[in-house]
Amino acid sequence: MQGPRQPETMIGRILARARQKIADPRNWCRNALAIDKTDGEGVQPLACDACAWCITGAIFSAAGFCGDDDCEQCPEISGNAYAALDVVRDCLPNGHGTGLAEWNDDESTTHANVLAVLTTATYRAEGWDVETLPSDVAT
Repeated sequence: MQGPRQPETMIGRILARARQKIADPRNWCRNALAIDKTDGEGVQPLACDACAWCITGAIFSAAGFCGDDDCEQCPEISGNAYAALDVVRDCLPNGHGTGLAEWNDDESTTHANVLAVLTTATYRAEGWDVETLPSDVAT
Protein backbone atom coordinates (compact mmCIF):
# COMPACT_ATOMS: atom_id res chain seq x y z
CA MET A 1 0.00 0.00 0.00
CA GLN A 2 1.46 3.34 -0.97
CA GLY A 3 1.46 6.33 1.31
CA PRO A 4 1.10 6.67 5.07
CA ARG A 5 -2.54 5.63 5.30
CA GLN A 6 -3.25 2.31 6.96
CA PRO A 7 -6.55 0.54 6.27
CA GLU A 8 -8.86 0.06 9.23
CA THR A 9 -11.54 -2.22 7.77
CA MET A 10 -11.02 -5.95 7.35
CA ILE A 11 -11.60 -5.71 3.58
CA GLY A 12 -9.18 -2.79 3.28
CA ARG A 13 -6.51 -4.69 5.24
CA ILE A 14 -6.94 -7.77 3.05
CA LEU A 15 -6.58 -5.69 -0.11
CA ALA A 16 -3.53 -3.85 1.21
CA ARG A 17 -1.88 -7.16 2.23
CA ALA A 18 -2.67 -8.64 -1.19
CA ARG A 19 -1.05 -5.64 -2.87
CA GLN A 20 1.98 -5.93 -0.62
CA LYS A 21 2.25 -9.65 -1.39
CA ILE A 22 2.58 -9.03 -5.14
CA ALA A 23 4.28 -5.60 -5.03
CA ASP A 24 7.40 -7.13 -6.54
CA PRO A 25 6.67 -8.20 -10.15
CA ARG A 26 8.44 -11.52 -9.47
CA ASN A 27 5.69 -12.31 -6.95
CA TRP A 28 2.84 -11.88 -9.44
CA CYS A 29 1.72 -14.60 -11.84
CA ARG A 30 -0.87 -15.42 -14.45
CA ASN A 31 -2.89 -18.56 -15.18
CA ALA A 32 -2.78 -19.96 -11.62
CA LEU A 33 -3.91 -18.81 -8.18
CA ALA A 34 -0.32 -19.28 -7.05
CA ILE A 35 2.84 -20.97 -8.27
CA ASP A 36 5.55 -22.75 -6.33
CA LYS A 37 9.21 -21.80 -6.16
CA THR A 38 10.50 -25.21 -7.22
CA ASP A 39 9.11 -25.64 -10.71
CA GLY A 40 6.53 -22.91 -11.22
CA GLU A 41 3.60 -25.32 -10.94
CA GLY A 42 0.22 -24.17 -9.71
CA VAL A 43 -0.39 -24.51 -5.96
CA GLN A 44 -2.96 -23.32 -3.44
CA PRO A 45 -2.52 -19.67 -2.37
CA LEU A 46 -1.59 -20.62 1.21
CA ALA A 47 0.88 -23.36 0.19
CA CYS A 48 4.19 -23.08 2.03
CA ASP A 49 6.09 -23.15 -1.26
CA ALA A 50 3.94 -20.52 -3.03
CA CYS A 51 6.14 -17.71 -4.30
CA ALA A 52 3.88 -15.81 -6.72
CA TRP A 53 0.15 -15.15 -6.87
CA CYS A 54 -2.41 -13.83 -9.32
CA ILE A 55 -4.64 -11.03 -8.00
CA THR A 56 -7.28 -13.53 -6.79
CA GLY A 57 -4.69 -15.83 -5.21
CA ALA A 58 -3.06 -12.87 -3.45
CA ILE A 59 -6.44 -11.88 -1.99
CA PHE A 60 -7.19 -15.45 -0.86
CA SER A 61 -3.74 -15.69 0.72
CA ALA A 62 -4.00 -12.27 2.37
CA ALA A 63 -7.39 -13.26 3.82
CA GLY A 64 -6.01 -16.58 5.08
CA PHE A 65 -8.54 -18.55 3.02
CA CYS A 66 -7.34 -22.15 2.83
CA GLY A 67 -10.33 -23.61 0.98
CA ASP A 68 -10.51 -26.62 3.32
CA ASP A 69 -14.14 -27.72 3.74
CA ASP A 70 -13.39 -28.82 7.32
CA CYS A 71 -11.87 -25.51 8.40
CA GLU A 72 -14.09 -23.90 11.05
CA GLN A 73 -12.82 -20.40 10.24
CA CYS A 74 -13.21 -20.67 6.46
CA PRO A 75 -16.83 -19.49 6.22
CA GLU A 76 -15.98 -16.11 7.79
CA ILE A 77 -12.62 -15.89 6.03
CA SER A 78 -14.12 -16.79 2.66
CA GLY A 79 -16.83 -14.17 3.16
CA ASN A 80 -14.15 -11.53 3.68
CA ALA A 81 -12.12 -12.80 0.71
CA TYR A 82 -15.13 -12.75 -1.61
CA ALA A 83 -16.17 -9.29 -0.37
CA ALA A 84 -12.65 -8.06 -1.20
CA LEU A 85 -12.90 -9.65 -4.65
CA ASP A 86 -16.21 -7.83 -5.23
CA VAL A 87 -14.57 -4.48 -4.47
CA VAL A 88 -11.71 -5.30 -6.85
CA ARG A 89 -14.11 -6.32 -9.64
CA ASP A 90 -15.82 -2.94 -9.30
CA CYS A 91 -12.44 -1.26 -9.90
CA LEU A 92 -11.58 -3.02 -13.15
CA PRO A 93 -11.13 -0.71 -16.14
CA ASN A 94 -14.37 0.47 -17.74
CA GLY A 95 -15.72 -1.76 -20.44
CA HIS A 96 -13.80 -4.76 -19.23
CA GLY A 97 -16.49 -7.40 -19.55
CA THR A 98 -14.45 -10.41 -18.46
CA GLY A 99 -13.96 -11.68 -14.96
CA LEU A 100 -11.12 -10.90 -12.60
CA ALA A 101 -9.07 -14.00 -13.47
CA GLU A 102 -9.41 -13.30 -17.18
CA TRP A 103 -8.35 -9.69 -16.66
CA ASN A 104 -5.32 -10.73 -14.57
CA ASP A 105 -4.31 -13.35 -17.15
CA ASP A 106 -4.77 -11.11 -20.19
CA GLU A 107 -1.44 -10.33 -21.84
CA SER A 108 -2.37 -6.64 -22.02
CA THR A 109 -2.77 -6.44 -18.23
CA THR A 110 0.47 -5.29 -16.65
CA HIS A 111 1.78 -5.72 -13.14
CA ALA A 112 1.34 -1.96 -12.68
CA ASN A 113 -2.34 -2.30 -13.72
CA VAL A 114 -2.88 -4.97 -11.06
CA LEU A 115 -1.25 -2.86 -8.34
CA ALA A 116 -3.28 0.19 -9.39
CA VAL A 117 -6.55 -1.76 -9.18
CA LEU A 118 -5.62 -3.10 -5.72
CA THR A 119 -4.74 0.41 -4.52
CA THR A 120 -7.98 1.84 -5.88
CA ALA A 121 -9.97 -1.01 -4.33
CA THR A 122 -8.33 -0.40 -0.96
CA TYR A 123 -9.25 3.28 -1.12
CA ARG A 124 -12.84 2.42 -2.00
CA ALA A 125 -13.10 -0.25 0.72
CA GLU A 126 -11.92 2.31 3.25
CA GLY A 127 -14.21 5.05 1.94
CA TRP A 128 -11.20 7.24 1.16
CA ASP A 129 -11.49 9.84 -1.57
CA VAL A 130 -10.09 8.25 -4.73
CA GLU A 131 -9.16 11.79 -5.85
CA THR A 132 -6.35 11.56 -3.27
CA LEU A 133 -4.83 8.45 -4.86
CA PRO A 134 -1.10 8.71 -5.58
CA SER A 135 -0.51 10.29 -8.99
CA ASP A 136 0.92 7.08 -10.45
CA VAL A 137 -2.33 5.18 -9.86
CA ALA A 138 -4.98 5.28 -12.58
CA THR A 139 -8.58 4.81 -11.40
